[in-house]
Amino acid sequence: MEPIEFVQQTVVIAKDQPEYLPLPAEVKNDGTVLSCWKFTLRERLQILFGKNLFLSVSTFGNKLQPQRPFVGYPETIFTFWEGVDENGNKLNERFVKKSDLTDEDKKNLKQNRVDYE
Repeated sequence: MEPIEFVQQTVVIAKDQPEYLPLPAEVKNDGTVLSCWKFTLRERLQILFGKNLFLSVSTFGNKLQPQRPFVGYPETIFTFWEGVDENGNKLNERFVKKSDLTDEDKKNLKQNRVDYE
């Protein structure tokens, strides 16, 4: 498996660091970093026949940040909720794909200065 360049990439991380593998990536405004990986034919067959994908992340002693693997370029997903309870827990949390946003969802995003275009 190797990282590959992709249309949405904005940077190559560790480009001039020979001890690391250069990582073509898209760095989004919210700090999300997305990379694209290509499986070899052997790896594809191993997955087809039940092998699992393992993910190794160097944290250098810091807390692990959330990880989320995807198959294919991920569609933007927005989170909405109707408020919080007395303990600060979100009420009626729901997740909506960008392609499924209603006019009301878009209005709420706009009021909160969230770019959804």
